[in-house]
This record gives sequence, structure tokens and C-alpha cells, in this order.
Amino acid sequence: MENEKQKISKKEALQELLGKWNDTEVIINQLQKKLKKNKIKTSQIEVFKSLIDKITNENTVLLEKIKTAIPDSELF
Repeated sequence: MENEKQKISKKEALQELLGKWNDTEVIINQLQKKLKKNKIKTSQIEVFKSLIDKITNENTVLLEKIKTAIPDSELF
């Protein structure tokens, strides 16, 4: 019984990480679209690029956590 609860807990933790990763991907895509469509003031372009880079780096770290959090054999 305890083993089953642990599996459910791990799956919930994975779902949370995946949700955060997906939300961040959506944010990155939206920021990039705004940059491409020139919908940002010239004075803010570098700020947006820096923000995109920062979020992308953080998302890469999050993706690595997802990959190592739960081995494939424990997912099902």
C-alpha cells in the first residue's frame, strides 16, 4: 500500500514539474513573438532578450530535474 502511495506522490511531483516547464515554455514563446513582431519599444528590446535568456536557462534546469526526478521504470 505504501509503495503505491509513493508512486502516486512521485507522479504528482512529476506533473507539477511538467506543468511549470510547460507554463514557462508558453511565456518564452509569447515573449519571442512580441520581439519578432516589433511590439516592444526599442529601449526595451535588450531587457526582453535578457529576460528570455534567463527564463530559458531556468527552464533548461527544470527540464533536467524532470529527466532525473523519476526514472522511466517508476512512472507506470
